[in-house]
Amino acid sequence: MRAVHRGVRWINRSALTGVLFCQACGIVTALDSSPTPPLTPAQRPIPIRWTTIDPLRQLSAFPDWNMIVSVRSEGGYADNVLLSEKRRQGSGFVAAGADLFLIHLPAKGPEFNLFFSGDDRHYFSSVSAGSNQPPATKDQYFITQASIKQVWREDWVFSFAAQHVYNDQVYDASDLEDRIGSVRTQGHYINLLPSIRRGVGQYFFLEAAVGGGRQHFEHPISSYWEAGPRLTAGWTPTTNTTVEIGLSANRRWYDTRLQTDLAGNPLPGTQLGTDDKRAELIWRQTWDSRRWWSTTLRGYINHRTDDAAGYYDYDRSGAAATLKFSPPHWIVRLSLKGSTYDYRRQLVSPFDPVPRVREEAELEARVERQITKQLRLYVRGLYDVTHSNVPLDSYWANTALAGIEWDF
Repeated sequence: MRAVHRGVRWINRSALTGVLFCQACGIVTALDSSPTPPLTPAQRPIPIRWTTIDPLRQLSAFPDWNMIVSVRSEGGYADNVLLSEKRRQGSGFVAAGADLFLIHLPAKGPEFNLFFSGDDRHYFSSVSAGSNQPPATKDQYFITQASIKQVWREDWVFSFAAQHVYNDQVYDASDLEDRIGSVRTQGHYINLLPSIRRGVGQYFFLEAAVGGGRQHFEHPISSYWEAGPRLTAGWTPTTNTTVEIGLSANRRWYDTRLQTDLAGNPLPGTQLGTDDKRAELIWRQTWDSRRWWSTTLRGYINHRTDDAAGYYDYDRSGAAATLKFSPPHWIVRLSLKGSTYDYRRQLVSPFDPVPRVREEAELEARVERQITKQLRLYVRGLYDVTHSNVPLDSYWANTALAGIEWDF
């Protein structure tokens, strides 16, 4: 990716973001594939974007430093801002955002990467979120990632990464609190991730990482600490094919969430903790010599247990597929993802004594047109649906938008 000439190859900026971060932390899966995502934003204000950027655009006074800056503006309509089944409220919106990539690639010594992305969306209507919550007038999302990587004896890579995420949004909090549905709150997430990677032969690698972080939420969602190891094995038989298998474990310690008995009754004087064990398989494939057609397939299983009676225990499985078509001056991307939660001991209610079940699906389409080397136009549509036998868990939402983006 470092040797791409300006205007020659289309580069997925989300993939570049992941590469910069993963070069440091050793993880080659995308950022949204963490074992236990800390949050689920309502309208996902940072869309997937692509660009024809030159990763080696250098600052004239600093030949070892490379910088990429882009800004964007967009507008659209969301028909369910609160992610609610019964209180569906829609609104038009406008948004502005920016990205910054700063890369240090010295001839010798450690590499340094810094990435920042921020989006600020404002709704035309003030959507009421209930008597105990502030109205939904905006969505904000800011992420900053910094990483250092050192190569040793060619086959070893040591890295350290730090990440901060700020959100002010409506969250689907079904997995973060007991049956409160979607709520509006603010959150800060800080994560540290040291890792080590070892090449094995010409086509294989092994990677180990141990990460830890702090997720802070405003009321009513409980904040928590989390930490755990991850082991990844990868196989790259050709430049067009990558296969990865990941195993991870993650422990969470909640600040205010209480342990419960099998009926869901809180146990005073206790503190809830959960353990996640996850296995994941990812296959990335480019199908033609011109690199116009590419796919990414991901599947995973997750086993969660709590440290009490098992009221919050569940098995989660999911899959995602992405198809990208990128001829000259165009990008067309379709993605589909879905997952199911099967709670082993939690029942819907005493009056409906069947196990709780939750199903999620998301369909996204995006079309982008390159106007000049620095200017792009795009349209995007997103359909998000969640179904559950617990009414607060269910909703469906549509978002449509169009935007313009400039590179500097």
